[in-house]
Amino acid sequence: MTAALDHTITIGGQISGPATDLTVNGAGTVNILGSVVLGAANLIKDGSGTLDLSNTASTLWTGSTTVKAGKLLFGYNDVLSSGALNIQNGATIDMAGFTQTSPKAAGVVTLTDGTIKSSAGTSTLNSSAAFELQKGTVSVNLAGSNGINKTTIDTVTLSGDNSGLFGTVDIAAGTLEIKSSNALGHGMVTLTGGYLTITSDSALALGNNVDVSVASGITLDAVTSGLTTSVTQTL
Repeated sequence: MTAALDHTITIGGQISGPATDLTVNGAGTVNILGSVVLGAANLIKDGSGTLDLSNTASTLWTGSTTVKAGKLLFGYNDVLSSGALNIQNGATIDMAGFTQTSPKAAGVVTLTDGTIKSSAGTSTLNSSAAFELQKGTVSVNLAGSNGINKTTIDTVTLSGDNSGLFGTVDIAAGTLEIKSSNALGHGMVTLTGGYLTITSDSALALGNNVDVSVASGITLDAVTSGLTTSVTQTL
């Protein structure tokens, strides 16, 4: 099923198609108010427009959600499936103060290139697997028990309160930039080929042990010229 639109459309009823992927395309806005029942099929957001998921009824599908372009906007809690969540090509997920948490945690969350944010209030994104981060910005709170894998040569910036995140944070390539004390969660941080940049105008107290390999490094950066960044950390 494909909806290619350049204006606003609101769908109040159930969308179902257990064997068919649903693709939302175009430059307009699609508001889905009813439940999404796709079985093992996938939801794909493409085009420069916005997909607003406000389905207060049950979301009944286990396939993946891929945001290739434009914006996917939360209008309620737990609007996504338990399948993989992919953000690509500079696309945006705006959680807008809502959450995606256990028992409706997302599967593997892969940020290839894009933004995960909340334009209104505090949001938490829970994954049942490690967060796979390559390029982009994450300002919502991350949670789960499997940590983070930072790969590729690009930079990912974390600025949320990730105190609900456990497991190892492995920085294998590129740069992981953090801007808050709890950005790395509670697990061990291993730098096996990438770099950790800590950017803040205020003192940060990190609760992680850090293991740094020969090919990696840590950089402390103050945002404002003339100010000093200090970090309390165990190496």
